[in-house]
Amino acid sequence: MNKILLTATCLVFCFLQGKAQTKDSLMTVEETIQFVQRTYIDAVPPEAIAMSKRANPAAKEKLHQILNDPTRQDIWPQVIGAFAYMGDRTDVAKMENFLRKRQGVLSSAEYSAVVMLFIAYGGMGERGVHDAKVKLKQMMKPDYWRNNKFNAYARQPAGYPAAENQMRLFALHGYAYTLSDDFDQVALELVTSTTDANDKKILVQKVKEASRMNTEYKTYMLKSKSDH
Repeated sequence: MNKILLTATCLVFCFLQGKAQTKDSLMTVEETIQFVQRTYIDAVPPEAIAMSKRANPAAKEKLHQILNDPTRQDIWPQVIGAFAYMGDRTDVAKMENFLRKRQGVLSSAEYSAVVMLFIAYGGMGERGVHDAKVKLKQMMKPDYWRNNKFNAYARQPAGYPAAENQMRLFALHGYAYTLSDDFDQVALELVTSTTDANDKKILVQKVKEASRMNTEYKTYMLKSKSDH
């Protein structure tokens, strides 16, 4: 997991441990934009966790503008990640629109942003944004990716499932972050709806890894909540 994805993951979980901030304690829009662009190599420091809880929702309009600006794609992954801890139901469709605009082989920044989108939906789902959970379930259906116009790679690496099934797997990983009780059933449906025999074999193993992640996330959150 690269440092941008790691930063977002840590912030998702750490944000959920704290209490909501009052309007007076929020950062300004500009402070929030500057904070969103930060990344951390080894771990997210306590001060960054505290700041994530003070992110100003009024900054979201500018963040969506950044996602529509190709000249700023170097910070797209961080921007997408910010919605994990500050997005609401109005952002779900806007984020999906960003995904649908991708075409051809993704750049490195685009790829990280796409992977981050599933994590962000997961964080939003855990925070109670029902539409984000619904969207992840839709993304696990084969039909969702039939008209997809982008590819993560010019040529799918050996040992990887087909591109559409890889995206479905990313959606399952995102769903693991929601800590939903129906995760195992959703994971089973992903496997059984896969028609290609070789891909199904690959997905069986990958789903086991995702299930382990889901269990670890739940254990982490239960421990964190008991410590506070």
